[in-house]
Amino acid sequence: MCAIAFVPVDEPSLGSSSTTFNSKTGKYLLTFQDGLKPGKYRVSITAQAVYDRKTNKPVTAETLEGQDYRVTLVPPEFNKNSTIEYEVEKGKKNVFDYDVKAEIQLP
Repeated sequence: MCAIAFVPVDEPSLGSSSTTFNSKTGKYLLTFQDGLKPGKYRVSITAQAVYDRKTNKPVTAETLEGQDYRVTLVPPEFNKNSTIEYEVEKGKKNVFDYDVKAEIQLP
């Protein structure tokens, strides 16, 4: 499970705009039709994996049996402690790339 959220800096009460994210290719796409409105956004990146308690191997929806645990893959400086901000400018191709190194620490 992966997500990238863009929260308006000047109006955080408006909520965030989320994305779909492909963890294999590293590409993401905004999930709403009109894109982001011009302005500054705080960016939050989250990703989790689900592991089987007995085998410590990743599980899928097909193999999930309730004996699982979740592992956060992205360090806090990219999500709950994020200070990443980008400004969306009208009429420009706004591309925001992130270099995130996932670290898996199993219990």
